[in-house]
Amino acid sequence: MHHTLPLKLAFGLLLAISAAGPVHAGYAAVSDPSPAQIYLVAARNRAEAQRMIQRVLAHHPESAVAHWVAAVLDVRDAHFHVASQELATAERLAPGLSFVSPDAVADLRRQLQRTAAASAPGEMHVVAAIAAPH
Repeated sequence: MHHTLPLKLAFGLLLAISAAGPVHAGYAAVSDPSPAQIYLVAARNRAEAQRMIQRVLAHHPESAVAHWVAAVLDVRDAHFHVASQELATAERLAPGLSFVSPDAVADLRRQLQRTAAASAPGEMHVVAAIAAPH
């Protein structure tokens, strides 16, 4: 059941990549990786994916797509507080996050709410389920 979160987030990411509106415009310079490239790298090397998204954010701090990708990566790495901040920034830059599926946004929010409430050691299975590579 916990495996559906990364799949829905991946679908949301693919929608973000295909978006051609002003939110997505200007995201990737020639030297910056695309969201798809970052997500593919994250499947095998999350530390490298984090370095990639940090570089994109340094070049494009006002990109809602970049902040969304950062939030997804941070959730997978169990950096929930940072993921919440990245999601909030993405929503501030692009209210409604029209470049990603509503289901993916809802799933990310639910995961953040669950992990915020799950401070007991017995709840660590939730963290492990999303942090595991799929």
